[in-house]
Amino acid sequence: MKRFVCVLLSVVMTAALCVFPASASGTVTLTYDLMYEGKTVTREYEAGAVPEQESFSREGYDSCRCYSDGGFTEHFDFSKPLTEDKTVYVRWLTEDELVNITVYLDPADEEPTASGEFVRGEVPGQFDAPGREGEYFAGWYRNRQCTVPYNPTEVIIDSFDIYACFADSPDEVTGYRIFDSPQAKTPVVGGFIKKGGTMFFPASPKMDEDQLLEGWFLDRGLTSEMDFSQPVTDSEISLYPSVLGEEEVYWVGLYLDPKDAAPVGYGFVKKGKPVPEPESPSREGERVTGWFTDRALTHEADFVSPNEDDISLFPRWEAIHRHSITEVPETAATAATDGCGKHWICTECRKWFYPDNPSLVEIEDHEEMVIPAEGPFVRGDANGDGDINISDVTSIQCFIAEIETEKFCRAAAHVSGSDRLDITDATYIQYYLADLVDTL
Repeated sequence: MKRFVCVLLSVVMTAALCVFPASASGTVTLTYDLMYEGKTVTREYEAGAVPEQESFSREGYDSCRCYSDGGFTEHFDFSKPLTEDKTVYVRWLTEDELVNITVYLDPADEEPTASGEFVRGEVPGQFDAPGREGEYFAGWYRNRQCTVPYNPTEVIIDSFDIYACFADSPDEVTGYRIFDSPQAKTPVVGGFIKKGGTMFFPASPKMDEDQLLEGWFLDRGLTSEMDFSQPVTDSEISLYPSVLGEEEVYWVGLYLDPKDAAPVGYGFVKKGKPVPEPESPSREGERVTGWFTDRALTHEADFVSPNEDDISLFPRWEAIHRHSITEVPETAATAATDGCGKHWICTECRKWFYPDNPSLVEIEDHEEMVIPAEGPFVRGDANGDGDINISDVTSIQCFIAEIETEKFCRAAAHVSGSDRLDITDATYIQYYLADLVDTL
């Protein structure tokens, strides 16, 4: 059986000012609930002392983390002094529940500076700002080019690398603070990004199920909305969330079939905003051809007009038409009749498609396939110079060899009477020039 020795790590570095009553004295107990077989470990400390980080092992597990609650929602903070009895809840983890973050202190480094394991599905938070003489820290980034900033508020799903970015001047750096409400006095996280780059979109703050994050704003009054697509040019920014309550939003339920009893998903939209059009789901042999607000599919959904009321969306499914393709060969133009270029056609729906393209790109304007009638001409005068001579033979040979010529009259060149223009037509003109035939 594999064994693991857990070293408790503190990953989110925050500064805290703790004030304790002058009368704090005696001892306090820190109890570790190992969360299996009723096992516990207790440690006693003087009141006001900072507890030590303990190490534990358990067969069959690769790692563990310590939390303040049995639901494992908040890591225990070992940096704070103990003023009362506390319980630490130990969560045991297997290798599959862990991801790795690899740290490079210079984007040019081939070898990482450090790496650490974190719990999949949790938020690692912010990392310490490293120092470098003569330079200024400009944030952590997810790529060596330092164009994708690390988001300390997002849930980590997979392993990744982060790179420390530095600037030559403090004027090239923007500091940011993110608050969980406009009324909050202390930010939940802060850091730096390169000035002139874009800011990451923070994860939503904690909200009730029927609440909606409208957006992030640069002021507590929520009057100046942050545009995350534009470069940041200020030296400092603070971000405050605008959260809409139940009375400010409407409900949208999404069904996969009008016969379904319950929606497969739902969401909330700010009242006065149009209903967002969903992405079309897929189903074997069928496709969605419209969205409706009733199961009978009689009222088509409006995705343009403002909406205030709760709404359900039901898709209309139709069988996918499988084209039965046949090729239509080119028909040559004559002096008085237009020809038509080669194309494909569906024998069922009669739609035209560009030839030799398996993707079946439809020809919506049939006029583009028309080969115009060539008008009056002299039979045998293939190059249209007004005379029948050996240059007309050459023009036909160039046409057959797909060599571009300045002018070519296909109707005039086609003198043999066969089904298609070929070298026989050039031969007939040569016979005519040699007086072997009287007319063309």
